[in-house]
Amino acid sequence: MQNTGCFVVEIAELETKRLKLRQWQASDYAPFTKLCADPEVMEYYPNTLTKSETDTFIQKVKSLISKRGWGFWAVELKSTNHFIGFTGLHQPEAE
Repeated sequence: MQNTGCFVVEIAELETKRLKLRQWQASDYAPFTKLCADPEVMEYYPNTLTKSETDTFIQKVKSLISKRGWGFWAVELKSTNHFIGFTGLHQPEAE
C-alpha cells in the first residue's frame, strides 16, 4: 500500500500461473534499457530509447502506479524471478 497523504492507495499486483505483474524494481532498469535500445524490439515505436529516456519512462510509470494503484506493471517470469517486459493499463493525459 502507498500512503498518498490524503488516502492510502493499494498497489495492485496481479499473478497468473507463469507471470507476476508488479511495481518496478531497481533490478528492472538494466534489462529494460537493453530492450528499449534494441531496434527489433522497438520496431513499432517511433524510435529506440536512450538510458536516460528509459529511466524517465520507468520513473513516470512507477509514479502513476503509486498514485493510482495500477498502470504499466513490470512483468516477472515466476519460474526465474526475472524481469521480461511490461504490460498494463494507461489513462491518456490531455497533454
